[in-house]
This record gives sequence, structure tokens and C-alpha cells, in this order.
Amino acid sequence: MYDKARDFLTIDGLDFGGVLDGDNAFSYSRTGDSVITRVDSSGRIIPFKATDQTGRATINISPGPEGATCLKKLRQLMNTGKQFTMVRDNRNEGGEKATFLKCMVVNDGENGMNSSGEKNARSFEITFERKLEEEGVN
Repeated sequence: MYDKARDFLTIDGLDFGGVLDGDNAFSYSRTGDSVITRVDSSGRIIPFKATDQTGRATINISPGPEGATCLKKLRQLMNTGKQFTMVRDNRNEGGEKATFLKCMVVNDGENGMNSSGEKNARSFEITFERKLEEEGVN
């Protein structure tokens, strides 16, 4: 069972715990493939390691007091266009630790309320130049 108190974010040197809105509140992917191929004159496929290691992450920050400081920090980074380092350290069973380098907040997502009048989680889109990750870290 996911426990958000065991999931930590470090954004531009500031640590935040318990701010992600659930187990699927943090996702990321590469921009392209890790290997590209070409075909030589004899028809053989030649693999090349792709130099593009960029990607995009989406994080959903909980509404309310637990996420307020994190939301302010992300908005400040978006408004200034500052590059930063981000680390997610998910200490839940099967979690991972991932470091994202040269990040930029490019979109602050929708801001609204659900039918009960409670604020929805806020989604931020972040680009990164490169990531380093450890799978299955507890």
C-alpha cells in the first residue's frame, strides 16, 4: 500500500515530503529512443546510442497545507525560467530513486475544484535534460 509520507521530492535544493497526490502522482518518460538504427549499403542494421537523453515529467501536488510550499516553489521556478535539479526518492516497497538534471517547469496545469468544493491536485509539467535512476530502492 502506498504511503505518501515515504515519498520525498527535492526541488532546487528544498526537501518536500508527503506532497505527491497518490502513487501515480509522478511520471516521466524520455523524449525519444535510447538507440537509433541505420541500414548500411549491404542491408545490415547498425545501432547507435542516441545522444538525446531529454524527457518530460508530470508531478501532481496535493492541494491544501501539505503541498502549499511545494506549489509556491514550482510556480516561482516556472515564472523565473530557472533550471534546477529534482530528486524523487520513493521509499515505498518497489519504489525508486531518480535524479533529474537541468529541469525547467514548462506548464502549471489546471487549477480547479471538484464537485465537493475541494481543490484538485495541481499538475506540473517539467522538462529535464538527463535522468539517473535506481529501481526498486526502499
